[in-house]
Amino acid sequence: MRKKEDILCEITPSSKEKKKVKKVAEDIISKLKKEINNIQGIDEIEPRLVGSTARGTWISGDRDIDIFMMFPKDLDRDTFRSKGLELARRVGEYADSYREEFAEHPYVTARFDEFDVDIVPCYNISRPDEITSAVDRTPLHDNYITRKLNSRLKDSVRLLKYFMKGIGVYGAEFKIGGFSGYITELLTIYYDGFEEVIDSATSWRWGETIDVEEQETSKNFKDPLIVIDPVDPNRNVAAALTEEKWATFISASRYYSEYPIDRFFNPCNIKNLSPGQINKEMDRRETYFLIVEFDRPPVVDDTLYPQLYKTENWLKKELENNNFSILRSNVSTEVEKKASIIIEMEIGRLPLVKKHIGPPVESRRHSKKFVDKYLNKETFSGPYIEKSRWMVEKNRDYTSAHQLVKDKLSNSSQSGVGKDLSDNEYKVMKPDEIPIEKYRKTLSKHLRRTPPWMR
Repeated sequence: MRKKEDILCEITPSSKEKKKVKKVAEDIISKLKKEINNIQGIDEIEPRLVGSTARGTWISGDRDIDIFMMFPKDLDRDTFRSKGLELARRVGEYADSYREEFAEHPYVTARFDEFDVDIVPCYNISRPDEITSAVDRTPLHDNYITRKLNSRLKDSVRLLKYFMKGIGVYGAEFKIGGFSGYITELLTIYYDGFEEVIDSATSWRWGETIDVEEQETSKNFKDPLIVIDPVDPNRNVAAALTEEKWATFISASRYYSEYPIDRFFNPCNIKNLSPGQINKEMDRRETYFLIVEFDRPPVVDDTLYPQLYKTENWLKKELENNNFSILRSNVSTEVEKKASIIIEMEIGRLPLVKKHIGPPVESRRHSKKFVDKYLNKETFSGPYIEKSRWMVEKNRDYTSAHQLVKDKLSNSSQSGVGKDLSDNEYKVMKPDEIPIEKYRKTLSKHLRRTPPWMR
């Protein structure tokens, strides 16, 4: 069995790896400086390596590099966007390939050799009140973390990141809703080491506050974990952390001393069930599965996932409003070029008759309105009195969950579908239409919910 020291040795970048990252970053920055001279009308654009590679907290094998182009803070927003994208494109032309992305403003993701490099424009600021977008803070974060971390704490950050990856809670993007790299650094600084973070997390309660610089602004937040940003005290760095990922980290921290260490320091990959095992498990559950499959729109995950969650919640609400009981649901982009919603219900078909509860008899006006509405209307039974309320047994609007979802999705005027999904082709698949092999990974995750580190 591996020891913690063995794991640290595995995840710490070698001298060769560090030199390679440094060379790639320096080459790109050199190209940026060259192209800056070709940008008309703007002086003092400063290219800078940022993020974990700049701070020395990245894990061996990671192939992501972030390079920011820091523009003068008094530059107007339209010029900032257009010139930022123009400069990023120029550097992208040197890469093996590149594509344009859009978050709060456009940027470029380029492939240089084995590295994925984000080339991002930001404003060159020195104070939090000058921030106009989230990325403007990043150089300030770099300055702060670099001052605070020594080599021992950098090792602790790497262990904490790898622990979080192993239990599936690392990554602040909407797809994951977990801990960002910056949070791992702040936790390590606050508690003074990896083991100390884990030990402290075992007793976290809702609203636990990490305030490294004692700025006392936690009362402004109502999140499960509050991590005050040292460079911007009115921001909770952990605002994107979901309740589920917060609770998972606490639980894994409690079990850390009970289970073999290897369980926590392996990337959180669930072994896929075979198609036969999936079919057997779905039959054994005796539930009803629906998969709504959209053609994936050409947007980044952080734009797509909120729309998938919105659509998922809307469909669940429509189903529950029509008495279909939801057992569990999730979203997935694991099938190539598709964005899917998986909904598991207790049953997929209901009887035609529905018992509808009316007003109490003592409410004269509402009782008369109810009786007048249903007395001359075709019903199964009623109106009648049960205990002290009017009742009627009437036709259900939908007896089929599959038909309900199809109808709701086809009615664009009432649709709760995310905007980038709404014009895309889609299909609604009931159990006998689901391609098990195609959705093998997604269904394996859905069916095997026990955390890997507990198995």
